[in-house]
Amino acid sequence: MYKLLSAISFLFIISFAAAQETVDMQMMQKIKDEAKNNSQVAMIAHNLTDVCGPRLTNSPGYNRALDWITEICKQWGLQNAGREAWGEFGKGWQNETGTLALKVPYYQDISAYPVPWCKSTKKTVKSELIMLDDLDSASINKAGASLAGKIVMIKPGSTNIPDAFKAYATRYGDTSLDNIGEKYMVDRKQMESFCPLLKMNITQNYTWKKWVQRV
Repeated sequence: MYKLLSAISFLFIISFAAAQETVDMQMMQKIKDEAKNNSQVAMIAHNLTDVCGPRLTNSPGYNRALDWITEICKQWGLQNAGREAWGEFGKGWQNETGTLALKVPYYQDISAYPVPWCKSTKKTVKSELIMLDDLDSASINKAGASLAGKIVMIKPGSTNIPDAFKAYATRYGDTSLDNIGEKYMVDRKQMESFCPLLKMNITQNYTWKKWVQRV
């Protein structure tokens, strides 16, 4: 059994060493330079959000986004870019106008948004307001016929947010990182128990880094 384990360990060491590859640092630098100096992330995000607008499935904004990203991909040399059928999906929908306000005892706007794919009203709807504790069967049955023709709203829960006098998160300084010690999910002794290669002078080729990186 010991000889078998030794043979397996030896094969593991050989395969591990063979798996090492030479890293093309020049290419790595080119990739980093491209990300830092030629990134298109901000441009893409701006066009898809601010220019194309909301992209609800089958909405005009969704179609604008598809047309725009298809054209950009073709400019980048991806000539096969284009729409692909993925199945049937109901009607398109777009929010054109939605306003909710109180009229009594004084005018007050209410922040509200239509539910996607809801029907529109033919004209402005005016009615009395009823507040329910919850939109469950018990609350509806309790209100009964009084709901007919009324605008129904649900009483909000507590929205009190405690004041935070301390920051929720803080950055580690260089001094703190230097003194924090090694932070590994598996310590070195545990690693050595199933990886004999670590008992060799592997640290000459690999640098063990803290999980907390400098930012």
